[in-house]
Amino acid sequence: MTWANAVMLAASLAMVLLPWRLGGFPVRWVAALVLGVSGAVSLLEGWRWQLWPIFAFAALALAAFVISLRRSDAAKTLTPWRAAAAGLLVLLAVLAALPSIAFPIFDYPAPTGPLRVGVKDVLVQPQGKQASAPILVRAWYPTEAKRGVRFSRPEPEVALHARQISDVGMPGFLFRHLHLRRSHAFLNAPVSDVRANYPALLFDHGGEGNIAGSVDLFDELASHGFIVLSVSHPGISLGLVYPDGREVPVGERRYEEIWDILEGARATTRKHAIAKIRPGLQRTRVLNQLAWSRVRDVQQVLDAVESGADPLFRRVDRDQIGALGHSFGGATAALACHVDQRIRACANLDGFQFGGPLLEEPIRAPLLVVYGDHGTAFSDLFYRRADGTADVPVDFYLVRGAGHADLTDSAYWTPLKKVLNDAIMGEPAADGEIASRAAEIALFGPIRPERATAAVSAVVLHFFVKKGGFQLPAGELPRLPSEVIPYVPGAQWSDRKGTSPSPAPLAGDQPRARR
Repeated sequence: MTWANAVMLAASLAMVLLPWRLGGFPVRWVAALVLGVSGAVSLLEGWRWQLWPIFAFAALALAAFVISLRRSDAAKTLTPWRAAAAGLLVLLAVLAALPSIAFPIFDYPAPTGPLRVGVKDVLVQPQGKQASAPILVRAWYPTEAKRGVRFSRPEPEVALHARQISDVGMPGFLFRHLHLRRSHAFLNAPVSDVRANYPALLFDHGGEGNIAGSVDLFDELASHGFIVLSVSHPGISLGLVYPDGREVPVGERRYEEIWDILEGARATTRKHAIAKIRPGLQRTRVLNQLAWSRVRDVQQVLDAVESGADPLFRRVDRDQIGALGHSFGGATAALACHVDQRIRACANLDGFQFGGPLLEEPIRAPLLVVYGDHGTAFSDLFYRRADGTADVPVDFYLVRGAGHADLTDSAYWTPLKKVLNDAIMGEPAADGEIASRAAEIALFGPIRPERATAAVSAVVLHFFVKKGGFQLPAGELPRLPSEVIPYVPGAQWSDRKGTSPSPAPLAGDQPRARR
């Protein structure tokens, strides 16, 4: 709820409940004036469904105010029914406020890096025999601009996203206001000349995600000197609208196949876990094909960067390109990193690995794996040889108190994260079996959104600089928050003897998480 909304409700109550005059001061008339001003400010902030009950209550109060003009002050003595009516009005005001409290407008936390941030869209035209539809890339980058239009997600994207969410049974209207949230990036600002070229990170969103799903992370990375290229996937990305207004529909989503694999969480040994997961991986043919399709999109963007298809791409240091992603996008980033040597290092933010050889082969380049704190560390099975060793460093970290979606902007959607989690994922089954699935992968945990943002961005920055060897402009890296804990891979299996330990912490001596 914004201050203007709160003032509207307070002025509405004052206009009805307070005396006409206090010490000669025209209280109710002033309240009516304040109501008008705060109502106008609320409209200027942007209309959204949460305002319906607030304006309805204001209209009710205004009607009562007009009626009271016809009555004498003598008739306005306090009676039991007037006291009950006043209590009812206060209750209605509270109820009118609840939607704006539960689904507020929010601004992202200010980035901590030394550089300001710009953002622009680039449309990549794929090349070759397997060329897909045009790929919209939303790019965040360093700028020296001191003012400009702050980025917010275009309203047509949010409207399409809401409709597509509704198609799978969720109340999409709850999120129709998300175009009103603003980042700290200036739209179409010029690229900073602090350096001739900047390292780049290609970001891949999750399975039901979109190219603006981790804006807080993008702002932070760009403020430290990265060009972040958020890659869309036509037919997969939700809320994808081209610059000319064309809406891109999504195909059939088959992410439910992942539940075929979750029985691996019940395994007590690594060997047993692999035996249980391998058949599930073989059954998830659709998801494996989807992973490779997404990798091809990433490679098309890499081709466009190499060819300098856009002036921004010509500012990318081609020797310093990394990839990261969340959930299914994390699997995409790791797979792309493994098969494309143009990618120097990669990070998988709580993604289960699909699409290929990484159950059998160690990954080619340095890899960061960041888990949410929800109890299912499936990626422990990947990126290593059968004996658990790896040829390159694989860093495992856990963000304490974070659910799966807390590693994205979704953590800011509502303070009622537990209610939203249960509505989307369902309640745990009484018998504790994985048939419930929901309890095993909590979308949201108790961590505050801004702490989750700080944790994810800090561990990603430290990894790409210290383990990936990326060179950033002058400026200190943020400290790793206490929520970031080194994680010992394979600790949940009894046969972890002979496996390689987790690499040295990125910074400081911190306790290791074990499951």
